[in-house]
Amino acid sequence: MSRVYLPVGPEDHSKLVLLSQTGSKRMAARAQIVLLSERGLSVEQIASELSLVPPTVYKWRRRYAERGIQGLYDLPRPGQPLKLTEQRKQAIVRLVTEAVPADALDWSIRRLAKVAGVTEHQARRVLKSRRLAVLDAVAETDPGLSPPELPELGAVYLASPIVGAVVVVDAERETCGPQLATARALDPLRLARARNDPSSLYRAFDTSESASGGDGRTQELRLARLVASLAELSDAAPPSRALELIVAPGGAFSMLPGELSTSLRVVPIPTVSAWLRSLEGYLLSLEDAATAPQAPAAEALVPAVKALRACLARHNTEATRSGAEFFWKSPRLSARNSA
Repeated sequence: MSRVYLPVGPEDHSKLVLLSQTGSKRMAARAQIVLLSERGLSVEQIASELSLVPPTVYKWRRRYAERGIQGLYDLPRPGQPLKLTEQRKQAIVRLVTEAVPADALDWSIRRLAKVAGVTEHQARRVLKSRRLAVLDAVAETDPGLSPPELPELGAVYLASPIVGAVVVVDAERETCGPQLATARALDPLRLARARNDPSSLYRAFDTSESASGGDGRTQELRLARLVASLAELSDAAPPSRALELIVAPGGAFSMLPGELSTSLRVVPIPTVSAWLRSLEGYLLSLEDAATAPQAPAAEALVPAVKALRACLARHNTEATRSGAEFFWKSPRLSARNSA
């Protein structure tokens, strides 16, 4: 048997795993060929495992060795591109709403088309038909913008593809969810550096995504555990305060128990990548609060963020927790509940 190890760099490995999970059927198979070759499986073993013929395995091993991941994509052909099936369209929507790019903070049309194996025109039409949007450019932050009142962080939950955060706000004010999604537009380079930090929300999502269960039963259990925790938080909130659950993807928590939904405002964010970008920016804003004269009241909230960062660092570095969902509850709310 022809057993030849195919070297794959760490960055390519992450992209290939994502491609094998979210790409088209053909692209997923090609990514799996490279990943199995990286493990040292022979051509015959790979062909048997993926139900392919050996020449196909040889072809895509060679294309990757010569051109990297770009070599796995089909060469341009003359004529109109094939029409997308409904299944392919749904896969593109899941990619945008539930996954996060391996090399960026959010999806762009070009990046989405490349990963999904479609043309940019096709990707744009699919998103338009589903009323979804991606970031083709990051808007510059107005340095003179005065940030709104920063709400208190109550809880954070990550279990791919479901993510959520609970914030505590004044019961009389309007929802703050959209403000978290727009007003926390920090320097993209700073957010990119924060993404790679061991105590980041991005790292925790990557960890949960690496072992996410695709069956409905797994997601039901995760939702049930979260609902129970939200009920505890709701009991801990004082009468003058309200809880908001900021969630992604948009329809993830559309079915909450009636008694819980009356005491909890649900603020949907369309995509997981937008949620991560918003919440990570919000955490950075809280961490800056001690030196920001325009938001002195937020200083009392910084200890909770430090506690969250420490919890994230432990979760993201302990091998025994690899692939586990992440849940954190503010010590301030826990103290109120016990009192």
